[in-house]
Amino acid sequence: MSAVPATSQARAPVRAVESVEPFFFDGPRGVLYGCHHRPPAGGDRGSALLLCPPIGHEYTACHRAMRQLAAQLSKAGHQVMRFDYGGTGDSAGDPADARLAGWHDDVVAAVAACQQRTGCGSLGLAGLRVGASLALQVAAGRDDIDRLILWNPVLDGVALLKEWRAAAADFVAELGWQVPASPEQVLGLPLPPGLVADLAGIRPAVDGLDTKRVLLCHDPADAAAVSFAERLQGQVRQLDVRPIEGGAVWRKLELEAIVPAQTLQTIIQWA
Repeated sequence: MSAVPATSQARAPVRAVESVEPFFFDGPRGVLYGCHHRPPAGGDRGSALLLCPPIGHEYTACHRAMRQLAAQLSKAGHQVMRFDYGGTGDSAGDPADARLAGWHDDVVAAVAACQQRTGCGSLGLAGLRVGASLALQVAAGRDDIDRLILWNPVLDGVALLKEWRAAAADFVAELGWQVPASPEQVLGLPLPPGLVADLAGIRPAVDGLDTKRVLLCHDPADAAAVSFAERLQGQVRQLDVRPIEGGAVWRKLELEAIVPAQTLQTIIQWA
């Protein structure tokens, strides 16, 4: 029996596919959970992006897609940070106490944490659904947000609540239960009166974005999004509008969660 060549016995160490570091940081009302995705060695572009997730059941449905977006952006050379708002995910706080203003302040705290960890004074914000609406609000008037990625931002809070309540009613009806007239929660998200009022009042403004590069990904059949794109035009330095692929990931059940590869690739190439 011939000897095995020494070169075949000495294998090079396996390199990690990606470098991900979970951590906690101080938010305005408690500790927040974050996750830092680092680019491969020698591939750092000196660029940072903070991902702002959706809320409620949409957070769960989109978690895999947001996780893959972070992984692919970091592989492309960006420093990427994901985080959970107060009272959601792995962050501290009672979901019943959640308010939109508090989540806005959480984004501000996450921007500071991302700047500190990456050493990048300027960074980009990428948000999905309510996360995109919050990112837009936070970016307005700031000079340290150089890019803004708005992935199907919520443009009409009243329509959002109507859609959520219809989805919750369908879910309850399929179980054979009676649909409550005034639900106190929607598919696991507590809906106290204050948060209902906050969400109903969502009407994103475009003031203060004159120095930003903006990518808007939306359903081309959404008339509100088309009108919003027209409002953005002329208010920002560079606006790119791209249609998203069919099948809204945020409307999927948890076990049906999908990764919209085409949309992710669009975001990565633009970033």
